[in-house]
This record gives sequence, structure tokens and C-alpha cells, in this order.
Amino acid sequence: MGGAGAGGEAIGRIGPIPRIYPTPHATCKPAPLRFHGHMSFTLHPRLAAGSHDFGTELGCRILLKDNALFPWFILVPEVEEGIEDLHQLEPDAYGDVMILVRLVSEFVSGHFKPEKLNVACIGNQVRQMHIHIVGRSPSDPAWPGVVWGFEGKQPYTEEQVEKIQDAFDEALGAEEDE
Repeated sequence: MGGAGAGGEAIGRIGPIPRIYPTPHATCKPAPLRFHGHMSFTLHPRLAAGSHDFGTELGCRILLKDNALFPWFILVPEVEEGIEDLHQLEPDAYGDVMILVRLVSEFVSGHFKPEKLNVACIGNQVRQMHIHIVGRSPSDPAWPGVVWGFEGKQPYTEEQVEKIQDAFDEALGAEEDE
């Protein structure tokens, strides 16, 4: 089997690996939406109910899970129903999602200073595609176990959410609505 490289060399039976997204720079603002077009998008009620909506970037709804025990963001690509897994995305959409995963991961890492980041696209209970980005540390109550089924919950205060939103917007260079 052959090796893989960023330049598009063949890898086993898969074929060439395309360069599908540029390296993000701290000074660049995410590009406008490229993949959800004019379709209507409805956020799954279960995702909406337990989170704070931080807006949309790169075609993904950005949610802060309402549990202050863990710095936990959820990215929900605004894609057609039935697209549930990352490999089903078109290459440009996949690139946009991965850029946003990186940017949000960098924010969680820099702002909350966790020891470890967990990033996962599971969707066994909520089939709408969504990606979890969770900061983990030995001081969190579920460590070293998983957070998915952890029963403990501590909602954020309104002030905490505002502070996180302000820091997030500043980190991503988001423009405020006027």
C-alpha cells in the first residue's frame, strides 16, 4: 500500500487525497456560506433545547451546550436532511466544516485551557449531523470517562454566556449585528 501526502499522492485503494481547504490564518474571517444554498434549515429541537445559539459561520450553526461543567460546543452543518456523516459532505462543505472545527477547537483550547479536546460526530440519538467539541481536564466531574451520558449539569448564568459569546466573537472576528 502506498503512503499518503497532502499533495494528492495515491493512498492504497482510495486514490489521491485532494487538498480541499486552505490553512486558516488568525487574521482571516471565515468565507460566506458555500453549501447550504437556499434550502430551509431547522435545528433539531433536542440540540436547540440544551444550548445557546452563537450564530452561524461557514454554513454551521454554532451552539454552546448549557452545561458549565464542561466547555462544550456543538457545530451543526446546515445541510439537507439525510446527510448525517462527514464523508457525505461535498468536498467544499467538508473543508468549511473542518476549518470551523479547527477555529472552535482553538477557541476552546485558548479560552478554557483544557488539558484535552474531544471532537466527535456521533449522531446515534440525534441523527441531524452535529460535531461536539468538548474541553476535558482531570478536574471535570466525568474525567476520564465520557461526557455523553454524564448526568451532572450546571447551567451557565446569563452573564457567563455573554462573556463566552464576547470572547468567542472576538476570537473568530465575528461582526456584531447592529
